[in-house]
Amino acid sequence: MTDTTLEQRVTRIERLLYLVIAILVVPYLLGFANHFGLWVGGSLGVLVGLVLLVLIVAVTRWRGGATTR
Repeated sequence: MTDTTLEQRVTRIERLLYLVIAILVVPYLLGFANHFGLWVGGSLGVLVGLVLLVLIVAVTRWRGGATTR
């Protein structure tokens, strides 16, 4: 296998991993909202979403951007 093929496979695995993590986090946020209230749960959901967005942007910039791949 060449390096580009391995990079493509690793990138695909990373995307699938992020999807699985997102799918697993949603039920916990819904349970939290049911237990502590919708305002607190919604606020936590928005906060988690913003943190994930910042992390995705930071990782993309750290790797050199999406246009170099």
